[in-house]
Amino acid sequence: MHYEDARSWQAPPAPTLPWPVVGKLLGRSSKCPPGPPAPVVAPDLSLIHAADGPPRWTWLGHSSFLLQIAGQGILIDPVFSSAIGSRCRRHVPPGLSWQQLPSIGTVLITRSRPDHLDPATIARLPRSATVLVPRGLGPWFCRRRFDCVIELDWWDRVRVGRLQYTFVPAGRGSRASLLHSPWLQGGGFVLESEETSVYHAGDCRWSEGFEPIGRRFPDLDAALLPVGGDRSAWRHRPQRPTPAEVCHAFLQTGARRLVPMRWGTFQLCSEPLSAPVEQLRLHCREQPFPAGRELHVPAIGACVPLV
Repeated sequence: MHYEDARSWQAPPAPTLPWPVVGKLLGRSSKCPPGPPAPVVAPDLSLIHAADGPPRWTWLGHSSFLLQIAGQGILIDPVFSSAIGSRCRRHVPPGLSWQQLPSIGTVLITRSRPDHLDPATIARLPRSATVLVPRGLGPWFCRRRFDCVIELDWWDRVRVGRLQYTFVPAGRGSRASLLHSPWLQGGGFVLESEETSVYHAGDCRWSEGFEPIGRRFPDLDAALLPVGGDRSAWRHRPQRPTPAEVCHAFLQTGARRLVPMRWGTFQLCSEPLSAPVEQLRLHCREQPFPAGRELHVPAIGACVPLV
């Protein structure tokens, strides 16, 4: 079963109309030219490999992040492959190479779609890592001989080392032909330590359900939220939050910093790669956040302190 507050996360069913056909009838191309990808910087390897550095995060591209908190290296939705499937190629390399990664103790998977769960990447991860996954996904990892695999339902909490992890709703499912499994419920993660707390939303739909996260976790330092562009909204709603919806969701979480993700790496929607974040910047200029809240648009590879 799902727990308290889950009902508020039941977004309307995704549209089932043949949108590529509808788009052609309306004179809309299914995709624009990709345009420039997200910016990339050389990683600060001295900080990334520091044993006692501050809590920090590094964007690896799309939904993939390296978090380093309380002495732990944590990978979220790691995807290092050059393409998703046979058609959707990567337009910019990961922020860190395999050789540059620090020691990884925990891996978090938010959902089972291939842009969040990449079998080729999973095959190279250390089997000693603790893996936290949505309910129903555990057997897939157990068959790959990971030492510790923990399945979580919405609002389940688990402590690994000095960090507390809570699996929170995302308002959408995670059916994946890759796994040949029934419906899997995707979600996001809130990570808490004595020094910081951060929320990774996974691939969430827009809903009014971000407020329960803000109530339960009132001291979030950062909210990592997916963003879609206004141009793609006609085709992908209610699956892709628009810039205005992302800003509203961010304010509901109460987090100090908004970090947009799921842009600039793979062209999964109709708009150019950087369009979502350009529109997000414009929206934030037109409707600034209250004092104490800020937008932080990352460069892939940059190692950024959380506090």
